[in-house]
Amino acid sequence: MWAFQRLTLLWKPPYHFTLPLFYESPLGKSDHCILYFDFLCYCEIESREKTKKYYEKADYQMINEEINKIDWAAEFNEYKNINSMWSAFQTKIRSIEGAIIY
Repeated sequence: MWAFQRLTLLWKPPYHFTLPLFYESPLGKSDHCILYFDFLCYCEIESREKTKKYYEKADYQMINEEINKIDWAAEFNEYKNINSMWSAFQTKIRSIEGAIIY
């Protein structure tokens, strides 16, 4: 019963574990007992509306033309490290993708 009282200090009501609570013998020469119980875990899953892009219907020739219009050397010249260059590249590609692919 002592272990159950100790558990009540850890988990305040409402209790999310279901009884019965089983005490098993310790492993090896340990003085700690093993407790078995079922724990009910509730979580709310937020459903977000996902937009699906139809890449098979995209105009890849237009995407290629838009990418070729960009002066990448001048675009990346203002950035000092590779992470900021990668971020700028992703932003450009995603904006082109968002304008052309529906």
